[in-house]
Amino acid sequence: MRLLGGSQATVLTPYVAPARPARRTRRGAGGSGAYPVLDHLGFVERTSPALAAEVARQPAALASFREAEDGLAARGLELDVKTIRRVSEHVGERALRVRDAFVEAFERGEDGGRGELAGKRVAAVFDGGRTRTRVSGKRGRRRRKTRRRGFATPWREPKVLALYEFDEHGKKTTREPFYEGTFESWDDAFRIVAAECARRGAGEARELVIAGDGSPNIWDRVDAFVEAIGIDPARVTRIIDFYHAREHLTDLASLCVN
Repeated sequence: MRLLGGSQATVLTPYVAPARPARRTRRGAGGSGAYPVLDHLGFVERTSPALAAEVARQPAALASFREAEDGLAARGLELDVKTIRRVSEHVGERALRVRDAFVEAFERGEDGGRGELAGKRVAAVFDGGRTRTRVSGKRGRRRRKTRRRGFATPWREPKVLALYEFDEHGKKTTREPFYEGTFESWDDAFRIVAAECARRGAGEARELVIAGDGSPNIWDRVDAFVEAIGIDPARVTRIIDFYHAREHLTDLASLCVN
């Protein structure tokens, strides 16, 4: 096992193998077993939970897995790019399962909230973007040198979400803000934020400010969002963010001048 301090330890623990198929299969999702005790304790790819969290954080904060490799090496953690990618993907998959289970519990009416935003001034900010994604398995002839078919890079829209407390002057407080992002639909994006708002007590906020650009993808869902978290609509303020509003006003002014 690899530990956060850079040391390694050998552990004897049960291994569970899948049922042997009638014929030999390739090793993979259906051909490899698991270490249930280590899985229960949060180990990922024979990496401790603390180290796995740090490994996954590095590529999220930096520009590439290669930069993450260099950053970890500077701390005495020698992991290659493939290991960093596998660990990061496993941590991400587990985080998504936890998030989805939490959202489903909220929609079943189960109360698992902390309520620290009750009575506060709270901002919920929504925005969409545009980014390329990498999809393996591109069809066509394999490259002569690598024998690989390459990959496609389609454009997709990430939905970026933020939830935080602000003071009487409109400034963020020192409380840790909540950030989330998803490539799923806008309906799913609002489901995620509604569950987080309910968990943190935003339904009892003194004021909830909802901010976004002018996209109907956002504003067509706000009424249902307000109803879902249970806040009085009279305590909700809706704002089109300054930079998007200025952009549209500039376009309008240009038309008037012409």
